[in-house]
Amino acid sequence: MTLPRGYDFARWYEHEVSSDDDGSESLDEATAAPAASWSVYFFPTDGPREDGLPVVIVCVQRPGIKDVLCPEQNDATHLHRQVGQNHVAISRVSPGRQDMTAWHDLELTTDLNKVTWLR
Repeated sequence: MTLPRGYDFARWYEHEVSSDDDGSESLDEATAAPAASWSVYFFPTDGPREDGLPVVIVCVQRPGIKDVLCPEQNDATHLHRQVGQNHVAISRVSPGRQDMTAWHDLELTTDLNKVTWLR
């Protein structure tokens, strides 16, 4: 997985818990509730600007979760993909260009050896 041109490696991560899930090895340290979704924030290398690239969040939600934890909007600033059984939402969350083509064509993988920005 190579990030679209102009983006830096992820610098901010977060997770959400589900009110109805009881089967995960990833637990929230504060509540001991299972993590049901994970979000990764990608910032442009030049910083977010109104005339430049926007900040983008990639949110992954495990299957079988009743709560909606990743964005569901279906418009020019939100993309939806499936990777295995996981739902992936890619969202523009700051001012900037609305063209999400580079993110639409992004190869998603569960193979960490292919995630170049982790190295």
